Amino acid sequence: MSKIQNLKDVHRVQGSDGNWNYDPYMQGLYNGLELALSIMENREPVFRDKPKKWVGKSRKKHKIVREVKSELGYSRIGLGNV
Repeated sequence: MSKIQNLKDVHRVQGSDGNWNYDPYMQGLYNGLELALSIMENREPVFRDKPKKWVGKSRKKHKIVREVKSELGYSRIGLGNV
């Protein structure tokens, strides 16, 4: 898999509901990945604004992240304490 494809995969995982909107740090992580990907793809970044409500420590978030990580074949990709 190419490095750009790896970044796209991580970007997709980080952009999942319950992950990017978990807290301000996770939103910033998503927006940083978006910036990096937009530079590589030679396009304007599409940043996400602050959600109306942060998800916080929701079990739904952990379930979603585990499912996506499993789908991508990652056992550890550094997405919070999951």
